[in-house]
Amino acid sequence: MLDLFIGGIVPGLLLGVACVLVVFWRGRRGDMPISTIVVKKAEVPRLVRDGLLVLSLPGFIVLGTMSGAFTPTEAGGIAVVYAAFLGTFVFKSLTFPGFMKAARSSARLTAGLFLLIAAVEVVNYVLILAGVGEGTAVIVSFFKEYPNTFLLVCVVAFLVIGLALDAGPALLLLAPVLLPITRSMGIDDIHFSMVMIVSVTLGLISPPVGICLFVACKIGNITMRMLWSELALFFYAEIAVIVVMVYFPVLSNGLPRLLRG
Repeated sequence: MLDLFIGGIVPGLLLGVACVLVVFWRGRRGDMPISTIVVKKAEVPRLVRDGLLVLSLPGFIVLGTMSGAFTPTEAGGIAVVYAAFLGTFVFKSLTFPGFMKAARSSARLTAGLFLLIAAVEVVNYVLILAGVGEGTAVIVSFFKEYPNTFLLVCVVAFLVIGLALDAGPALLLLAPVLLPITRSMGIDDIHFSMVMIVSVTLGLISPPVGICLFVACKIGNITMRMLWSELALFFYAEIAVIVVMVYFPVLSNGLPRLLRG
């Protein structure tokens, strides 16, 4: 779990850089709106402090897990306590009703994920009885010498599946089926996981049925055509990042291997 967290750092930075380049290019063309937000000089120290406190949360999780102070599972509970402390006593923005609302939302999400996990176990059992192993052998024999081609095919499939499914359910359904295939091809688990996670998540902003597109249109009270005209370049830039990730596994598994020694 920690390796996956660390493995997402470089891909995340690459996605951020890709979006920054798009903003820079469009800004040079005069296509970006001019910001009207004014930050008073006296507010800068407080904003810097708040930003550093928020950024300390992932660092706290990584350092605590790698040092053996707590397990990755325990890190989730400790992160909740730490976030609640910051929200209540430092930022003073978290109220008891707000905390209870967040707890109910988390409970519903957790219950839904456990139901999905149970359903996935049933699906996996049915696939095994149906002879999915034979189909896996055929796929492996066809792509054995072309693992990157197989990953590119998977990326297209992930984008399509991400149109209709949220990232969590999609990963739960796909990972148990595809991981044995990628392992037999010699594809690193962390490398494949990063490609899969980024691709499935990107499906949420893929037209015509990307779930996040409809949410953004509702919030901004705009049409899908208007939103996509502004979003297209960012989407293509992130696709380019995924392709680079496919051909350069070190971007995904390099940092975890470095930290693990």
